[in-house]
Amino acid sequence: MTGLAIALVLGAALIHASWNYLLKKSGGGIGFVWAFAALSSLLYAPLAVGVVIVQRFEFTIEVLAFLFASAVLHTAYYLLLDRGYRHGDLSVVYPLARATGPFLTVLVAVALLGERPGIVALCGAALVVGELFFWRRAPPGCARRAPRAESRSRCSPVA
Repeated sequence: MTGLAIALVLGAALIHASWNYLLKKSGGGIGFVWAFAALSSLLYAPLAVGVVIVQRFEFTIEVLAFLFASAVLHTAYYLLLDRGYRHGDLSVVYPLARATGPFLTVLVAVALLGERPGIVALCGAALVVGELFFWRRAPPGCARRAPRAESRSRCSPVA
């Protein structure tokens, strides 16, 4: 991997983590989510216009329908994430949100789109979804209890 690729991946990870942290710490709300979407749109607009021009992309009714559906799904995701962060810990909500995406993607691809992912793709999705169960496991020395979004500590002392 080149230095540029590593820098881009690390930069994207930093921006991603910062967005989630800011959403949690700000108290969120529709205004915050709207401001994030507006800023993202402004930042990506020049790149999107460039791609459309260079690749001579045509906007058909089907393409516009998929763009609209994607916008609706992403808006719903951000609003649900915002609500989750307002009611739960970042350490509970974030892994749940990250594991839900790959799970639903594979489910929709197989059930609705007739995709047949290979074993490597299924194993990758299973690892991402499986991490949720790994992270929600009680740490050593902690009493076992059902995970709750309202919890403020990682464990209860063992009696």
